[in-house]
Amino acid sequence: MDRNFQQRPRKPSVDFSTITTITTSTKDQSQDGDFFSQRQSSLNISYQHEEDFAKRTSCHGISHVFDDETPKLRRLSWVFLTLAMATICIIQCADRMIYLISNPTKIVIKNEIPPRIRFPAVTICNFNRFRNSTINESNYYRLQYLLRLMNAPQAPSKRSEFSFRNDLVNYSRNTNDDLDLLSKVGIQRQILIRYCNWDNQPHSCSAENFTLTYTKYGNCFLFNGQSADNEALYQKRIGRSHGLRLAFNVEADQYTTMNPEPDVGIKFRIHEPDEPADIEAQGVAIPPGYHAYVRLKYNEAKFLRKPIGKCDSRPLQYYDRYTRSGCKLECKTNKSIEVCGCRALYMPGSAPFCTAHQINQCMTNNIEEINNSSCYCPTACLWTSYDPAVSYSMTPTETITSEEAPLFGLNLDEVDANRVLNSSISRYMRKNYIFLDIFFERLRYNTAIQELGYTFNAFLSDIGGQLGLFIGASVLTMLEIGEYFLTKLKNLCKIIKRPTSQNEYEIAPASPNTTFEENPIPV
Repeated sequence: MDRNFQQRPRKPSVDFSTITTITTSTKDQSQDGDFFSQRQSSLNISYQHEEDFAKRTSCHGISHVFDDETPKLRRLSWVFLTLAMATICIIQCADRMIYLISNPTKIVIKNEIPPRIRFPAVTICNFNRFRNSTINESNYYRLQYLLRLMNAPQAPSKRSEFSFRNDLVNYSRNTNDDLDLLSKVGIQRQILIRYCNWDNQPHSCSAENFTLTYTKYGNCFLFNGQSADNEALYQKRIGRSHGLRLAFNVEADQYTTMNPEPDVGIKFRIHEPDEPADIEAQGVAIPPGYHAYVRLKYNEAKFLRKPIGKCDSRPLQYYDRYTRSGCKLECKTNKSIEVCGCRALYMPGSAPFCTAHQINQCMTNNIEEINNSSCYCPTACLWTSYDPAVSYSMTPTETITSEEAPLFGLNLDEVDANRVLNSSISRYMRKNYIFLDIFFERLRYNTAIQELGYTFNAFLSDIGGQLGLFIGASVLTMLEIGEYFLTKLKNLCKIIKRPTSQNEYEIAPASPNTTFEENPIPV
């Protein structure tokens, strides 16, 4: 061996696992750098996308914000103006949305001119309940019972309270017999209604055209009510000659002290044929010796149902068509039947009428509960009104003769009786007779229609106006903005789902017994 060469020591065996680890760490650092470079590239692409959107959108103001050639101060000014206008636009649109949700309504008045108008129903009542000539000792207490049955539930008047308490408490008879008695001793339609004329036609109506109905005034009479036998009447021309003309004899001498009030005359109520007549609350009174002219003005109103409007309806048990007055009377009737098991004379239905004992012990003691019974009776969606305007004149003249008296409804017996008593016809008529003319003063009417005050189309118009006024936007602009956000979301999803694992190169570890020799390297 050459001495000039010194034998170099052999290098120990290499642990490649260490080398592998170092190599892998180096690759991780390299690939991390690539990952952040890609993220930065994605952000640059996103900004470029926003800048492109700002340049091509039709929404005003945004293009000035992203314009690189615009000075920064002007760009900041545009940022402030754009945000301010967008805020005002959002506030205005929110206000319109709240207004739409509140369901505002409006009233539209329409004037209708039909060729004819349907004539209403007319209910006539005499202030007197019983004819004095028919009262005697045998029926006096029965009439006291009937009087209480008419007004129940109500405390007896001072004029009849004593007899009811003392003698009527134990009174019990067949109610049907008492109703038969009422038809005999009560007001008779042939006596009360002395003259009837419709549309100026001879023999067009009479007392037979009136239907008996019970109210708190006892026997009342209904003209043009809802019935299968009655045809609807229509007025085709204006004026009292083409309406309903009536004459009544109230028989002032037949008034009794049993009446709750001392008035003399009649009360009438104009209403729909299928609506109960509330004579006590809405009746119009006429005294004897007067001629009443009732001018009608028909009007109707149509309301929106809930939840937009406040009107509603529900099926009634005793009436075919829903009316608020019918609903309240039905509610009171059902409460009376529930509490006392009976009903008053004026209440509808088929339940038995209350006996004297039930009136005294039950209905009188539960007046508040029955009268104030609460039921769901909303405003009807179709409301009608005839708005009667009443004017009066005294009648007749002092010069009326016996020959002229039949023209006003007097019969020959009345004329002869006054001749025997040497009393003037005019004085007799002023004491007993009432004349009533009911007619339409015009063949047109107004219909008030409740409509939705703010429709969805109006809402869209307001929103479009706000968007166009403040930010210059339209529906297509909203689609552009939607497309921008969808693209933005798509790019964000791509960035999140990008793979982050790096390619690793694994080197199998060397066997512990493996040794490597290096080629000698010259020094």
